Amino acid sequence: ASVGKLDAPAGVTVTPASAKSNQVSWQPVAGAFAYEVLRREIGKENVRQIKPVTGREYMDGDGGTDGFMHIAYVKGNESAYTDSGLIEGVFIPRGLKNPASYEYVVRALNVNSNRQVGVSDNSATAAMSTAVLDVTNNIQTANSNVSFANGKTEFDQAIKNLGAGAFDGTIYQPIDFRIVNISAPTVSVANADNFGAGRGASPASFYYRSTLQKNQTSAPRRISFNNPNTQLFTFDAVVTARVEVPAGAGTRFEAEPKFDGNFTTSSFSESFSGIVPASDTGLQLANGVTYVDVPFTSQAGAVAVKGILTSPLTGVDLDFELRDAAGRVLSSSGTSAATEIVTADILPNTNYIFRVIGWAGVAQDFEIASTQTLRIPQNSAGGATGGGASSGSTLSGGLSTGTATRLVRFTVNPLTKSITMQVLR
Repeated sequence: ASVGKLDAPAGVTVTPASAKSNQVSWQPVAGAFAYEVLRREIGKENVRQIKPVTGREYMDGDGGTDGFMHIAYVKGNESAYTDSGLIEGVFIPRGLKNPASYEYVVRALNVNSNRQVGVSDNSATAAMSTAVLDVTNNIQTANSNVSFANGKTEFDQAIKNLGAGAFDGTIYQPIDFRIVNISAPTVSVANADNFGAGRGASPASFYYRSTLQKNQTSAPRRISFNNPNTQLFTFDAVVTARVEVPAGAGTRFEAEPKFDGNFTTSSFSESFSGIVPASDTGLQLANGVTYVDVPFTSQAGAVAVKGILTSPLTGVDLDFELRDAAGRVLSSSGTSAATEIVTADILPNTNYIFRVIGWAGVAQDFEIASTQTLRIPQNSAGGATGGGASSGSTLSGGLSTGTATRLVRFTVNPLTKSITMQVLR
């Protein structure tokens, strides 16, 4: 407390640098030789972003935390920093999964006459200026794998962002595709994230869990209806998402809600084995030689997966990644041992890849133990309460149903096995 310190930086702002990075800027502080940038997830003010390793807990002097984690030091002649996420591998930024979900503070560092470093208080917190808006008219849907069987009508639906908001057109999570009305009284939604039935006081929400740049298409979601009579029906939906808005017009970020509906969890396990013929110290130069991709498909109801990589015979160093079908790294592990573990949230009925990377030695054997966590609604009949869902009278982020400016109507035709859509208003 006796060490001299400067005033905290003022004028801290956050703007998107890309769909996966934020730029943090501040006003210079006279006498600062460096600045420290810290970040936390909004809504997790009392949670450590990285859990302590057992036996090597944090030594902060107390058991509390404000949720902020050190991101970087910046030289005193600079007044901005681009946060591209945690560093992994050969100094490669992972990228921010959802730039709208973070807030930042900055501290000024100075050197006192006794050569002790003083650290200012935290600046005021700052986050990207975003708000939840109706983006129905800015979304295009693509439906595939339509099925009418066993009393169910099902299809895979991807959404394309045509550009929303006043800036670069990026939409941020939560992206809520919400079914609010179904024409046929005997038809109801069977697998909504909020267990909703799709009508009245029980709308059905499907969350698309990725940030979408303009003209980018999401991974598909499987949408299932209880349709015991295999009849033609229509349903109306509204799509909301977070978009960047002018400073002063933003609302505090709210994460995708957690629903306490009636559901059970189970697991699905499978194993894979093979050989990585050669290594190139992680450069991954030749598919099937220096690394091997092991594809798998998530089960219906899958919400997460854990992969454990071992090398029972050779026991030499391997690295391990979990990727989506587009090749994006969802989780990685690169210790100095042959045993590596990756975990990530996943979507059901979706293709993924375990990548085994040769690091040391030749002809390295491997085994992967994969375990998917499944979330299964107990009441899939889609009753009046949607299997324990909340009433759903409010759209995500506080946008009420009364402020929705547009609806899109889908017509599901079992005779032509087709789905058509039109914007109503």
